[in-house]
Amino acid sequence: MPSTPSRSVRVATDISLGFQPGVPAGILTAAGLTGTQGGIGSSGSDILDYMSFQIGDDASWIHGKHTLKFGGKIERIHYDKNSLVGAPIGEYDFDTISLFLQGIPAQFRTDVPGTDDLRFLRTGYWGFYVEDGIAVRFERARQSRLAVRVPGTDH
Repeated sequence: MPSTPSRSVRVATDISLGFQPGVPAGILTAAGLTGTQGGIGSSGSDILDYMSFQIGDDASWIHGKHTLKFGGKIERIHYDKNSLVGAPIGEYDFDTISLFLQGIPAQFRTDVPGTDDLRFLRTGYWGFYVEDGIAVRFERARQSRLAVRVPGTDH
């Protein structure tokens, strides 16, 4: 015998109950009552993906009392965001139970149908340094250092 979905699943996916055409019911809240969670997809979601690609190295050259150190680093950052923000399929908020029973909401909010919040942010930076040192005596050393770091400005 084929199984049938539970009543709560049927209600959560029923597009005839939606606040907008073609989507399930959204969220209902009324002061003094426990709100509903709405249908499938009503609460919104965030999918975040962060990747950092890095490469760098350091080297030293020593010759007698003279020391030369140098190195650098390159980093590329990808931050991808895919969000359904706010109330993607609608939310009615009622200030009182009486207004809820009368069907008079304080506000209705929703995302514009067919929109999304996709962001693909890219940036990077690079830097290098050179350090020159001379040991006057074994206990004391004189050093000078130059370091440069430049942030990327891709997007």
